[in-house]
This record gives sequence, C-alpha cells and structure tokens, in this order.
Amino acid sequence: MACGIEERWKPLLKFLYYLGIDREGMKRMLVVKPMVFCVDLETTIAPKVRFLQDIGIKDDAIGRMLVRFPPLLTYSLYKKIRPVVVFLLTKAGVTQKNIG
Repeated sequence: MACGIEERWKPLLKFLYYLGIDREGMKRMLVVKPMVFCVDLETTIAPKVRFLQDIGIKDDAIGRMLVRFPPLLTYSLYKKIRPVVVFLLTKAGVTQKNIG
C-alpha cells in the first residue's frame, strides 16, 4: 500500500479508536477494505462520521457499523450516503428518531 504510516495511519487509528473500534475491528476493516487506511482522514472520513453523528448515530454505533461494513467510508457522502438517508426519511417512512 502506498500510504505513509506516520501521516495517514496513526491519526486514523486514533480516530477509529475514539469511535470504539478495537484492534480486532481495525484488523477486520483492513482485511475487508484496505483502501480505507489510505484515504484522507480530514477530507474523506471525518465528514462522513460527522454526518452520521449529526443524524443521531452514536459514536460506538458508528464504530460497529464501520467494522461490519468498511466500504461505507469509501462511498461519496453527497452521491451515495446522504441520498440514502433522505430516501429513508422521506419515502421509506423511517422517523428522525429512528434514523440513527
């Protein structure tokens, strides 16, 4: 993988740990979607996590979700994630209280 450990991995591992992801979870994420560990934390991962927090998902639940489905971090926030949330709220009948 062509990304630096110091500038990419260390901050990302701290961020993932903050979300409640343990060593085994990070290992699973690395096996399932290694690309996650090379994307930019500030411009790619953090905005998606902030969006999930803003709609009411708790940090530990975000962490569990990312361990189960790491590709979520590689999806476009504006083309994929946000439209799905809007669909769930407007067409699928999911309430704001239950969206998290």
